[in-house]
Amino acid sequence: MINIFEYINDILYKKRGNLLKDQDAENVFVPYMVNRWLSMYSCDTAQLVNVINKYWNAYETKQQWYKMLLVLLPKNKFKKINYIKKTKEKIKQNPDQEAFIKSLCSKNEMSKKEILNLISEHNIDVSKYIKKIN
Repeated sequence: MINIFEYINDILYKKRGNLLKDQDAENVFVPYMVNRWLSMYSCDTAQLVNVINKYWNAYETKQQWYKMLLVLLPKNKFKKINYIKKTKEKIKQNPDQEAFIKSLCSKNEMSKKEILNLISEHNIDVSKYIKKIN
């Protein structure tokens, strides 16, 4: 069975264009995901894929979409596509804050990670709430 990376390899490196021959292969091909991975190859490819995405409704079938990607994107040298992750800063906590977060976890039945994400997303100053409790 064909996976998404075989489509990406064919579009960027091999340029054969023979992967969408049967119905099963066409069902696995998801243009959105292929475009997303193609945009991570380089800045130039990302700009070209962005333009291609604007005209997504011009093609009726996945076969047409696949052929268009093969024609428009140039043949490239192989390079590993690194998925870009967002790095998060570590929050330093004092013992009072740690105890407060543990109590929130048990009361709300949430994990520590979920509580810390909510605190950081909403810019909540936990020290204010600790003073109110004490």
